[in-house]
Amino acid sequence: MEAWHDHAFPGWRELPVLPANLTRNRGEKKADARVQDWVLTHYPIAWHVDGAPIITERGTHATAAVARRSPFGGYDLAPPTDRVIPQESATQQPSSAGRTTMRKADQ
Repeated sequence: MEAWHDHAFPGWRELPVLPANLTRNRGEKKADARVQDWVLTHYPIAWHVDGAPIITERGTHATAAVARRSPFGGYDLAPPTDRVIPQESATQQPSSAGRTTMRKADQ
């Protein structure tokens, strides 16, 4: 899954990591709204595209990628195992191939 994202969304590994405390109670409206607000605030605008992934902080054994769990309809991924997790913005932008719908940051 990581290799596919390397191809489809170059630079995804450098996206900010959603803190674990925001991921509790996912599936509930309030919790999902908190996640969406955090992602729209912390992710670069170029990543607000259909199918874009998010990265969430997880425990050691919680590494499964979860389809359609990103506010953009993409995967919710665990941080890459080779990454130290600084809370910084990504500098690279995803390629535009196959993705044309932009999302507004103020949604």
